[in-house]
Amino acid sequence: MIIFTLKLIAKGRRLKPEQIVTLLRQIDVLTTNGKTLAGACKEVGTVKQSYYRWSKVYGGMKIDGSGIGLWLSKNTVNRYGGVITAHNVIDGGAWFVIELPSA
Repeated sequence: MIIFTLKLIAKGRRLKPEQIVTLLRQIDVLTTNGKTLAGACKEVGTVKQSYYRWSKVYGGMKIDGSGIGLWLSKNTVNRYGGVITAHNVIDGGAWFVIELPSA
């Protein structure tokens, strides 16, 4: 998926809304795992300017399972000194690993 996306961006073709939402989700997962926004954008083959533009236009087009839940989970885990990592699943979606310190 990422290789296909890189080729589309490299050739200057317009992306479909579904492809843009997928890229936004991939960037969200990467930044949740600790990458900088610039690093996450580079990894999926885009730049921060496109991310900001796409977020304004497509930020409200959430796919089931994305949105405030990830933000809330990340903040809760961080508050308790834990770590949350997210991993993309090839057929869509993601899975998360939450590690909390023992009491």
